[in-house]
Amino acid sequence: MGLSKKIFFVLKKILIVLLAMMLIVDLLLMVSVSTVKETVLNPDFIEEELDKLGVYSMIQRTIIKSVNASIVSDMVDAAIPEEMIRKQVHNVLGNVFGYLNSETDTLDMTISLIEIKKEILSHVPNPAFIGPVARNTFNKQIPDRLDLSDILKLGELGILAHLRMLIGYLMIFFYILAAAAIILVLSIILIERKIESITLTLGLSSLITGAISYGIPAIGVFLLSYLLRDAYILNFIPMNPLLIIIEDMLLPAKNYGIQMLTIGGILLIFPIVKIYKKRKEKKQEKTKEKMIEDKQKTKENILEDKETTEPMLEDKKTTEPMLEDKETTENMLEDRTEEFMLEDKQETKENMLEE
Repeated sequence: MGLSKKIFFVLKKILIVLLAMMLIVDLLLMVSVSTVKETVLNPDFIEEELDKLGVYSMIQRTIIKSVNASIVSDMVDAAIPEEMIRKQVHNVLGNVFGYLNSETDTLDMTISLIEIKKEILSHVPNPAFIGPVARNTFNKQIPDRLDLSDILKLGELGILAHLRMLIGYLMIFFYILAAAAIILVLSIILIERKIESITLTLGLSSLITGAISYGIPAIGVFLLSYLLRDAYILNFIPMNPLLIIIEDMLLPAKNYGIQMLTIGGILLIFPIVKIYKKRKEKKQEKTKEKMIEDKQKTKENILEDKETTEPMLEDKKTTEPMLEDKETTENMLEDRTEEFMLEDKQETKENMLEE
């Protein structure tokens, strides 16, 4: 690898790391905005939390205390069930969040009390005993409609209009984050190109995002519950209900964290399997190379042994004729000796005959 290729490789890796970090930040911001959308900007979530805090029963007790007429004060408790109050709150929250989310341009925070008044009057044992004065007093204490925006002066302050504008900007920001995430993912794919590198980068980014999205809310709730479990707001409101609300508000972030961890784990399966296969192939190649080296060494040893034994074989070839000559000479000597012995024996025999 040349110097220019090394520089290009390093710059490429640096760019991939920067893109991955930007993707992590982008995903974390998307998780945060989505958590806000599913909690603070969700009327169903608000209703559930109000129910947990016992707000409906508080509203019921407030209405009961506000009725001072002796004719109806004993009947309001039975005439105004929590379900009726819950229904009215549901309608108001639906209208308010419809306005805040730009689903409608009209803000209606009116609570109808007509049904409540009918329920109260229906619980009167004998309505004929209620005179005009009592009815007028009753109608003054409980009007037909109650406009919360006038009571809270929200129209004068323009709070809801500002909130609507901020929520609109928040939604635009969320769409920008989604587009940025797509661009970052496509950039990583175009730069990496290899499937194992792409899945490794995206998998690690998802794992880090999931760990942060799940870990920070979990640790935060644990610390708050440990530090503030016996604390009170304004010396009489316990912190436990508030801690429950905080935990519920952070629950979507934890759920998104679990989803990101799952996606990251799935994406990392392919590169892990690929890396395992590559290591296995390298190990097999090393084993094969070692076998080839051992075979080569064995061959070299055989050649060396052959070179050593060849002179010995040549010496054997030289000595074998000499040995054969020696045997021939020995045989000739034996033959000559026998001949001499026969000649001597013959001479001796002839001499004896002569005598």
